[in-house]
Amino acid sequence: MTDVDLVRAFAALARLVAQKPERGAYLGALVKQVLEPFEARAAGIGIIDDEGLLELTTMHGFEVGTLRRGPRFPLVDTLPLTDCVLRGEVIAGSYIEMVERYPALAEYGARGAHALYLPLRYREVVIGGMSIGMEHPSGLEGHAPFWQAVADVTTLVMTASGPRAARS
Repeated sequence: MTDVDLVRAFAALARLVAQKPERGAYLGALVKQVLEPFEARAAGIGIIDDEGLLELTTMHGFEVGTLRRGPRFPLVDTLPLTDCVLRGEVIAGSYIEMVERYPALAEYGARGAHALYLPLRYREVVIGGMSIGMEHPSGLEGHAPFWQAVADVTTLVMTASGPRAARS
C-alpha cells in the first residue's frame, strides 16, 4: 500500500461523504470504492442501543443468515467487535489470528484474510464500532491516521441527525 493509494482512498472517502449517502449505500461504497486498495470484502456497523447492547445496524458483504444469534450482542460477548467497543481500542489481525483469539467468530465465516475493528466515537464517547473484512492487512501501524479518518467519517454519517439517529 503506497501513500498515493491512501491519498486516493481518502479522496474517494471525501467524495462519498459529500454525496450524503444513506447508511447502507455508504457502507457499500466504502467497501467497493474507498477500501478497494485493501480489497475489502465486507463491513458492518454496530451501535450501542439504549439497553447497552451492541446492535448491528448496517452490514454489507455478508451472506444472508450471518446473524443467526441476532443483531444485538452484549458488550461482554466474546467477539472482536464487541471487545473493540467495550475497550474503545482498534483490533486488527489476520482472520486466523482473530478466530484463535475470539473462537465465537468462526461461526460467522471469513469475509477476507484480514480483519479490522474500529471504535466509533461521538464527542469522545464510544457509541459503537465498525468491522471490516479485507484481503490485505490494514497496515494499522503505518496507516493509523487513515483508519481513524475512516472511523470518524463513519461516525459522522451514522450520527448525521445526532447520536440517537445512529440507532434508528
